[in-house]
Amino acid sequence: MTLLLATTVKASVILALGLAATLALRHRSASVRHAILASAITCAALMPVLERALPQWSVLPSPTQTTTSSGLTLASGDTPARFDTAITTTTVTTIPWARIVTGIWLVASVVTLGGLVTGLVRLRRLRNRCTPVRGRWRTLTDELSHDCGVTRPVALLQSHDASLLVTYGVWHPGIILPAGASTWTDDRMRVVLRHELAHIARRDAGVQLVGEALRIMQPLNPFVWIACHRLRQESEYACDDAVLRGGVNATDYATHLFDVAKHLSGRHITWASPIVRITWVFG
Repeated sequence: MTLLLATTVKASVILALGLAATLALRHRSASVRHAILASAITCAALMPVLERALPQWSVLPSPTQTTTSSGLTLASGDTPARFDTAITTTTVTTIPWARIVTGIWLVASVVTLGGLVTGLVRLRRLRNRCTPVRGRWRTLTDELSHDCGVTRPVALLQSHDASLLVTYGVWHPGIILPAGASTWTDDRMRVVLRHELAHIARRDAGVQLVGEALRIMQPLNPFVWIACHRLRQESEYACDDAVLRGGVNATDYATHLFDVAKHLSGRHITWASPIVRITWVFG
């Protein structure tokens, strides 16, 4: 319990500083804010290891031992005089709060881990139902991969679901396109691919994986949830900046995003949905 409390407090301090730094740098680029949050989350995730390896940083007062005497002896010559004190023993029933909190913490960790595993299983099933994409989508992907700084091969699949747009993979990245994407214009295809390839080039999947590990380790820490949410937001903003730096007009980009949102059956674009947090960490 002491280790759990110590690591939680220290991780909260680190994440709070990271969040404060991103707030102070709100006028800087999203990639800078993302890097700060990624560093804070990584340090927080490594806190259990650092707690053992580094010199101790005490967040709890060290218990002090006090010695009491139940008797008093006064000496006068060779004749001792004793004053006995009465000792009263009181039985106090205490609630095992440490065990209760630890149990709740473990249950929350198992639930969080179960959500991640469920997402990975769903993604595997989704990939098995998809078909490889060729033609102009494949040609544009290969062309833009070099421009976006992606050096790894990128799998390109198409789902039968019109509401899915998924980027996944830490070591073997891939993009799953929604049904009907073959009817998109070349400009829209370029915009979508630039955004997704920016995620792959930035290796956001690996950073998100660290965030998932931290959420499993500290599922009840609100700073963890806030930091992971902000991390995903800054990742999206950084990819938007990358698309705009690629020469896409801001107004045209906003129009394409709006039209893609309508194409995805009015649901949240997978780029910004919590599902991306799960799908990125597979591959």
